Amino acid sequence: PADFTGVPYTEPAGIVLTILHTFYPGVVPPSVLRESIANSSTRQLLAELIIIHDAPYIPAKWDAMIDRLRSAHCILATHAALLAAEAALAARHADARQRAQACIGMAQSAHLALYVALGKAMLAASSLAEGNMGDASTGAAELAAYLRKHMIEPPTSLKNALNSLPSLAGAIPASPLYLRCFGSFEAIPQDELRLPIKFRTRKTQELLCYFVHRAGEEIHRDEILAALWPELSAQQARSLFHTSLYNLRKALDPYGLEDWIRHENHAYHLRLDVVASDLSALEPLLTRAGGMPAEDLLAQADALSLYAGSYMESLSGDWHIARQTRFEQQAIGALRRIGEILVQSGRCTEALEYLRRAVALDPFNELWQTRLIACYVELGNRTAAIRQYRTLWKLLKDELGVAPEPHTQNRICSLLGGDPLAVAKRR
Repeated sequence: PADFTGVPYTEPAGIVLTILHTFYPGVVPPSVLRESIANSSTRQLLAELIIIHDAPYIPAKWDAMIDRLRSAHCILATHAALLAAEAALAARHADARQRAQACIGMAQSAHLALYVALGKAMLAASSLAEGNMGDASTGAAELAAYLRKHMIEPPTSLKNALNSLPSLAGAIPASPLYLRCFGSFEAIPQDELRLPIKFRTRKTQELLCYFVHRAGEEIHRDEILAALWPELSAQQARSLFHTSLYNLRKALDPYGLEDWIRHENHAYHLRLDVVASDLSALEPLLTRAGGMPAEDLLAQADALSLYAGSYMESLSGDWHIARQTRFEQQAIGALRRIGEILVQSGRCTEALEYLRRAVALDPFNELWQTRLIACYVELGNRTAAIRQYRTLWKLLKDELGVAPEPHTQNRICSLLGGDPLAVAKRR
């Protein structure tokens, strides 16, 4: 676009170029990265980025190309990413985020995982360019989760890109550990093997879980003893606590985290932002999901894949139950809302994943079971709709000894065009 004329190279431009170079190896020639930045305007630089069919990005020809290839979602997603780049270079941060979200949306509709990742990287980069480190960290964690889910190994250049920029050096330090808090708890070193740490005892791991659970708080020893060893005498509990703490620090020592758990002013303290975790990435989304604009929620929907099970589900005791319940209800609400948004916009195929997960977490809810069945019907999959209704009928009979509510049966009768009881019992 003409706006590129005279725009000087800036660090946001460096972020954009680094991401483009990461996802399109060879597109940005090394000579451009090393020398042309100092000698060329941004417009001249982008003219050298050969993105599609060996055609340079020439504004006068781009609209005609889009008209000819409008059905190719990868082209549209790339176009959105380039518009996000333009906005970032011009410091139009809100516009850059909107364009990056458009890239994600277009790529998701065509299941183009790499382009979704590109959009997510642009979204995080936009937050960094704006100086919003909180959103940037969340975005980076969501990108990492997406790359793992789709088996896309993030290259070292992407991991190190942001720290290579002078004013951002060290802003996002490399994490020595990744903590998985949803499902069975695991502490996974970020090395080549990525094998979860095997703690000396179960209580050693549970002690780490408790510190993570109360990260950022001052925790007095008596609180820890009451939570983890409530059945023991004070002397026995203190002895086991000090042994477990010693074992925990010894296990963390190879990763430079021996002082991660601090003891000051008669209290223990742990900072969760020292390591990466699904908790840090997912909790902000779960908290805000109910009030987020639909477009923003859809743009971050893939982060819900981090909810791989109940919060610290394998632990004994009840000190984590309240938070576990809250997270589950928030996850159910977020999955339902995303499914509903997608259904209303005619994207029933995409909605199925979220509706299925919501129903799996709350299978006795007849309203959302019915909405899942309606989604199957809308897609023409009558067999799956009948199977789902049979599953609901059997669940209610086996667990509660009741049949679905009359209004549920009437709705199913309307959807399937037959008697619900006959549908449920039909072989």
